[in-house]
Amino acid sequence: MKQFEPVIVGVAQVSQREDDPSIAQSPIDLMIKAVSQAVLDTGSSKILQSIDSVRVVRGKWGYKNPAQEVAEQLDLARVQTGLTSLGGNYVQTLANQSFRDIQSGRLEAIVLTGAECGRTQARARLAGLTLDWDPVAVIPGQDPVSRTEKSREPDIFVGSHQNTRHEAEVSRGIRDPIQYYPLFEIALRSKIGESTSAHIKRISRLWADFSSIAKDNPDAWIRREISAREIATVTEFNRPVSLPYPKLMNSNNSVDQGAAL
Repeated sequence: MKQFEPVIVGVAQVSQREDDPSIAQSPIDLMIKAVSQAVLDTGSSKILQSIDSVRVVRGKWGYKNPAQEVAEQLDLARVQTGLTSLGGNYVQTLANQSFRDIQSGRLEAIVLTGAECGRTQARARLAGLTLDWDPVAVIPGQDPVSRTEKSREPDIFVGSHQNTRHEAEVSRGIRDPIQYYPLFEIALRSKIGESTSAHIKRISRLWADFSSIAKDNPDAWIRREISAREIATVTEFNRPVSLPYPKLMNSNNSVDQGAAL
C-alpha cells in the first residue's frame, strides 16, 4: 500500500485577556481565530480546498460538535468532524491518529484545534453570569455534559465515554490530575532512590527551562522568566497544591487560549 508523508504545514496560537466575561470571545471564537491564523501560516489559502477533516480536542465547555461549528464558520462543506474525550493526553493521541490517516492515504489534509476559556468562565461565575457555551454539568471522570443544540454527532470520537474514576479513589478525594500526578511523581522518585530535596530541585529546573522558552512567546500566559528557586519555594503567591507540586508546577486552567495545526 502506498504511504504518504505527514507534514505539518501551518500552526498558530491565540490568547485573550478580556476582563469582561459578557463580551469575551468564546472557545469556538478562539478556535476559528487559531485555524485562520494557521491557514495564513501555510502561505496559501488554497489549503482550505484540501481539508478533509476538522478535529477538536475537548475542553471544559458544552459544545456537542465544535468541529462542525468551526467548519461552518470557515465555509468548509461536507468535511469529516471529530472530537476527543477530556484529557491532556488526547492532544497527542489525536495528532497521532491524524498522522496515520494521512500516511495511509485515507485523508489528504486535517485541521486539529482546541481552545479553553477558563479565565472567562471563572470571571463569569464571580459575576453571576451563565455563558451560553458552558457545559450543562461537569462530573469528575466524565466528559462535560453538552448543551442541547442542532449540531450532528461528530463523525469520529477519540477516547472513551466510560467514567475514568473508581469509587475507591473518589471516596479518598482523588478526582483530578492534581491528585493523580503527585502519586506517580512520588512513586518514581522512590523507585530511583532520590531524596525529596533532590527531587524538588530537579523538577524545578525542568519547569525553569519551560519558563525560559515561554518568556519569548507572545501567547504564553506568564511572560516573565521564573527561576528554579522561585518555582521550588512555597510563598503566598506559590501556594502548595499537592505534594510535591506548588502552584507554579501545575497547569493553569484559568486561561483563555487556543491553538491549531
